[in-house]
Amino acid sequence: MKERRIAVGLDKTMLRKLSASIASNLGYRPDAHHWAARLPQLQGHFRRSKYENGLRVFYAAFVLMLAAVPQLAPGRVDRSDPIILVSMAVMVGLAVIMLWPLGRSYVFKDGELSLVSRRGHVVWREDLRGLEYVTCSGGAGRSVIMTLRWPDRRRRIEVFGSLEKALSGSHRP
Repeated sequence: MKERRIAVGLDKTMLRKLSASIASNLGYRPDAHHWAARLPQLQGHFRRSKYENGLRVFYAAFVLMLAAVPQLAPGRVDRSDPIILVSMAVMVGLAVIMLWPLGRSYVFKDGELSLVSRRGHVVWREDLRGLEYVTCSGGAGRSVIMTLRWPDRRRRIEVFGSLEKALSGSHRP
């Protein structure tokens, strides 16, 4: 059966992909039901882009610079004050937390999702076929966090740009 052509010469599938791409670039996130239906069929290896990694490193460096301010202002701040020491330790801990997930990736294969560490070890693996529902939070300039729920457990994953494209249907692994 021939595909109907729209007046500008685009078929319906191409127009649908184009509109989804434009909407995604404007910050629209499809409802979680759409993504939940696509997850078990998804295939591929998804990781943060260099840009996404760079942002995390930039934010962590900024937090570390804030932690160093008391050390750079001799005489103005009592560096032995417990509040200053605790705030510096909290900022260093926050920077470590921001950098810790760098290098991790998600692998979707045959209806399973795996989190793979920087060194290539599988941290956890879940069968997506028993998935009950999915919720999404964040977006519009922030990271999108997807919560996957099964009857007896749940997992939270960060939706990297490459994974979001695949879930929206505009990615070809």
